[in-house]
Amino acid sequence: MKQNLILVALLILNSQIVFAQREMVFGAEVGGGIRRWYGEKSINNLDGIAFSYTAGLSIRYQFSKKLAVATAVAFERKGAIFKAMFTNNFGDEIGRKLKYNLDYVTVPLNIVVVFNSKLKPFISAGPYISYLRNSKLKVDIPYQGVLTIDQDDQYKKFDYGISFGGGVIIPFGEQIGLSLQLRDNLGLVEIEEPSIYGSSEIKNNTVHFLAGFIYRLSKEPSSNKKP
Repeated sequence: MKQNLILVALLILNSQIVFAQREMVFGAEVGGGIRRWYGEKSINNLDGIAFSYTAGLSIRYQFSKKLAVATAVAFERKGAIFKAMFTNNFGDEIGRKLKYNLDYVTVPLNIVVVFNSKLKPFISAGPYISYLRNSKLKVDIPYQGVLTIDQDDQYKKFDYGISFGGGVIIPFGEQIGLSLQLRDNLGLVEIEEPSIYGSSEIKNNTVHFLAGFIYRLSKEPSSNKKP
């Protein structure tokens, strides 16, 4: 119940910020990157880099030349990949990859600092909240295929953390532009539900490179528009 109230409060705050202002920038962005778990000593045997992706819609209010408030709603793949070693009937070692795929809807609320230049570089930081849509464990078994196991009851529905990053906005005229950025979503809470075996300390972390299209909508008179 407490988690639901926090989510509702954050969404209300987002809507007040967006609709109470006179100027907004709308965006659509997609990206790819890496995902991992951290915080638990037993997950040190990660099998290299696990691929992650994200896609969503964003809204930003630029209330001065250098400062803005931004929020978004994005689908995001989190989780990790492990490699477990087993032996077959002949005593030969065979590898099995364990793919933990956790799909979230993520809502950040960031303060954005924009620097004055033609390309408009920026940095951003703020909290985020994620809602778990589904979670699946995929086990790659050599010569047998892939076994998929639903794990919705094993993980908490909400994930919280800090979102930070930076990038550039390349304008194409006064209203449209291209946004390129690197973003790190660092989870700060344990994501697993407690069980009879105890609870782990694993947390989510994703790093994405995103590209997006932005459209600037302003109700200001044309004489007051910023270049």
